[in-house]
Amino acid sequence: MRVSLKAIILLILISPFIMSCVTTTDYTGLRNDLNRLTSLYNEQQKELVAIKQQVIDYKTFLEKSPSRDAFESIRNSQIKLNDQIAEINDELQQLQNRLDENSYQVNKDIKATQEEISQLKAEIESIKEELQAMKEKVALLSPAPKAAEQPSQPAAAPGQASVPKEQPEEARKEVTPFDVYQAALKKLEKGKIEEARADFQSFIKKYRDSDLVDNAQFWIAESYYKEGSYEDAILEYDVLINKYPKSNKVPGAMLKQAYAFLKLDDPNTAKVILNRLIKKYPKSKEAQLAKKKLAILQIKKKSS
Repeated sequence: MRVSLKAIILLILISPFIMSCVTTTDYTGLRNDLNRLTSLYNEQQKELVAIKQQVIDYKTFLEKSPSRDAFESIRNSQIKLNDQIAEINDELQQLQNRLDENSYQVNKDIKATQEEISQLKAEIESIKEELQAMKEKVALLSPAPKAAEQPSQPAAAPGQASVPKEQPEEARKEVTPFDVYQAALKKLEKGKIEEARADFQSFIKKYRDSDLVDNAQFWIAESYYKEGSYEDAILEYDVLINKYPKSNKVPGAMLKQAYAFLKLDDPNTAKVILNRLIKKYPKSKEAQLAKKKLAILQIKKKSS
């Protein structure tokens, strides 16, 4: 229990009067009480000094420390920063999910492309078989060589031996534009590329009015493509496209022209030609092949 300063002073002032009224024993007890109270007073003084020092230290701390507003601002900034970190983590997770989805889709597209390639190979084999069948039909429909007419010999007189007929030389088959065309085509199929090309060029000059001129021009372009001379092939395909725009070989020429640009590492020009082919001949087989090729190019672009 703490004793106030006024109580202690009052006790000191009245102590002489008290001492005169009390016995020695009482005085001794009062003296002890006074000493005890004095000791308590001193302790309180020390405690008061310590408290004052604490107040001074606290004021100094407050003066040196940031204000409450500044503290709140720092706290709010920290909260905002934590929110931003959480948002970034969410975005990273979403990005990872998208990457996983894209990886799955790319693998799926690659598998689908491989299946399309297998299908294309099967279609090419089917086209080759159809082409061979058409060649055989054309060969059957080709006109047979006319037998040479023999002049009538007069009948032998009775009793006179008949004079043996003089046999003419073996009748020669009349060479038609179709025969020349077929001969050149066979050379190309056998790998005699330069000879075949020269024959097709000669055919175009000699039989300008033939219905097979546009076909011959197509095979000239094909001969360059087979040799790997893709620039020359592109130019010859272009001759066919521009000079014989109504030819049924134009879609094939456009498709192979696009392939040639791809061989020259020019996918942009190839895409332009493929899209033009699809737009101009949407129902052709070449247009379907062009669509598949564009899909493959798109997958390659995503993979790179």
